[in-house]
Amino acid sequence: MRKLLVILLALCTLLVSVSFSGCGKEDTSNEIVDGYLTYVLQEDGTYSVRATDPNDVPETVVIPETFNGVSVTALEDGAFGGSTVLRKITLPPTITRIPAGAFYRCQTLVRVEIQGTLTGIGNGAMGLCHQHITIYYSGTRAEWDDILKAGNWATETEYSVICSDSSIS
Repeated sequence: MRKLLVILLALCTLLVSVSFSGCGKEDTSNEIVDGYLTYVLQEDGTYSVRATDPNDVPETVVIPETFNGVSVTALEDGAFGGSTVLRKITLPPTITRIPAGAFYRCQTLVRVEIQGTLTGIGNGAMGLCHQHITIYYSGTRAEWDDILKAGNWATETEYSVICSDSSIS
């Protein structure tokens, strides 16, 4: 009888804990960590992305066009800023702007591939990088010239831009 009572008590406790686990706790997190990238759900239902830890990324990063079937449309401000390991990054055509500080002080960054047409590059986006950066831009030189660029987007950073129709030093 005593064993039966202990078993019933244990079952009741288990049922109560299962029934009420998470009760009153709604998951309000809009971030999903997937390895070295963190995806942030935006108000428009798309994702922005950043490094989970800028110094714990591979040397080559390719940002996907979609994550879990949802479009990845933006980088977060400071997305990879301060990285000491990132050497090459590829941005999909769904990303149309490089925000403030996205690659600020990236010590080893040497190559940025932009597969879409940009509308803007923010403050310090590639500022104070230690290496010469080659930017491969899928648009034309005229499209590159039309991009709204903050005056200090590449402060104290040497760079070259290679467009689909010409090279810019």
